[in-house]
Amino acid sequence: AILTRYQLEAEKGSGFVPMNCGQEVYDYVKITDSRQGDTRVGNIGYLNRTFTPGKIPVLEFRFGSIALGGVMGILPPGVGSGGLTMAMLQPIFTVIYDALNDIITFIQESSTYLPLAGGTMTGNIAMCSNKVTGLAAPTSANDAVRKAYADLFLLLAGGTMSGAIAMGSNKITGLAAGSASGDALRYEQLISLYLLLTGGTLSGDLTLANGADILPENTGGANVGSSAKEVGEVHTDKLYASVRSKISVGTAMYD
Repeated sequence: AILTRYQLEAEKGSGFVPMNCGQEVYDYVKITDSRQGDTRVGNIGYLNRTFTPGKIPVLEFRFGSIALGGVMGILPPGVGSGGLTMAMLQPIFTVIYDALNDIITFIQESSTYLPLAGGTMTGNIAMCSNKVTGLAAPTSANDAVRKAYADLFLLLAGGTMSGAIAMGSNKITGLAAGSASGDALRYEQLISLYLLLTGGTLSGDLTLANGADILPENTGGANVGSSAKEVGEVHTDKLYASVRSKISVGTAMYD
């Protein structure tokens, strides 16, 4: 009798079976209760089979809650008469801890990158012979400049102006001496090589082309040579003069 009782006690037990083993998600099902005449739609969390000697085996299923249904693919933990234990929750805590670490790592790494919406660089960008394209036209002092905008300016190496330069009251300094037609002249070149319109002293001969005249500024007389004389010494083959007083002609002069 004692052995029979031990054998019957050994046959007692229950089995916990998670639903949908091997699937990534749990399927929602519709359950009809024939005794109560109602229906439920939900996610079956687990099946529990209980066997007691001498009794009909009991098979129950329950709609598992989120906490009991597993996290990120974990099988639902067993729930007995003693309720939840730390050992049951440990796998869930481990997954949550790992997920939080991933989030923290992502946030920390994201702070080292420039957002697509823009931001401030803390270091240089090595373009490695690549271009920066789609640049907007500059509007302030520190804006980057597009090539099309730079082409509007004269290169430091030189170039051809397409318009006038209004200097205002400023100077052009450091000018090279003009040496060809169209070159700008330096100030000392102008003073040393050319006679002012207001007068000056020639340092060489003045040769007139054949048939050229020296005419007074107005209809009055003009002096050639010293201003103390009405007419100075003139060397020419022929001399034509219209004077109001007299003109002295040397012996070598003839008409």
